[in-house]
Amino acid sequence: MTTSSVIDDQAALTGPADTWQERLLEIARGLRTALLGHRDGAKVRSGSRLTGTDHAREMEEHLRVLTAAGPGLVQAVGAARTVTAYTIGFVTEEQGVKPLPGERREGYGIEERARRLAGHPLAAEAGRVLFDGYDEQFEEGPALVIAGIEARRTG
Repeated sequence: MTTSSVIDDQAALTGPADTWQERLLEIARGLRTALLGHRDGAKVRSGSRLTGTDHAREMEEHLRVLTAAGPGLVQAVGAARTVTAYTIGFVTEEQGVKPLPGERREGYGIEERARRLAGHPLAAEAGRVLFDGYDEQFEEGPALVIAGIEARRTG
């Protein structure tokens, strides 16, 4: 797998979005799906620099939707960068536990971990949040970014 294949995968997963909020969600969800499609996809993508031109069409479209909503280019780039960085970080951690769908690395068994941490009930219960339910948990990050942007725009 190459960095460009992950970027190409992401581009294929994105489509039109009506609002800047939907666009940011689309960026995050599309990137996550693309990264999860490859073992260590997030690690490979995290070290890349987008210096080529293969991604320019999608980037232009994302920035057009984001800037049309009112924020300037600097804030639009910051929003997209924040969502992208969150997604890469989240998927890096997710793939650390589940390298590929259906796989779980040794040592990340929820019940086993809870037994080892029985003397620390909050830390034991946190494992149920940290190491499972990734689909639901993922959505919280982009929602926080969007809420923050909205707060800055109206505040």
